[in-house]
Amino acid sequence: MPEASAGARSTKAGDGDLSELKADLAALRGEMAAVVAAVKQLGETAVRTAKRQQGAGLGRLAEEAESLASEAVDAGRDQIAEIEGRIRAQPLAAVGIAFLVGLLFGSLRR
Repeated sequence: MPEASAGARSTKAGDGDLSELKADLAALRGEMAAVVAAVKQLGETAVRTAKRQQGAGLGRLAEEAESLASEAVDAGRDQIAEIEGRIRAQPLAAVGIAFLVGLLFGSLRR
């Protein structure tokens, strides 16, 4: 009979180990769920941060583009003013140059 009681003890020990494994598995599932939630939140935070930085970067690029466009317009106006000044200072030379440019374009068109 000692063998029967040893078998009963090992079954009880096996049941205890199984219960312990189930408890460990349940705890592991809980921890994995917490890790997944933390990773998901981290990803969402990273996406929000990237969008904010992208928006700020686009804002800076828009400001730079506006500034460059303004500078180009100002430079164009300055060039036009300079050309107008030269034409007013030397009107006959301006008419002669315009005539020659017209002849050149006319001859290229043929």
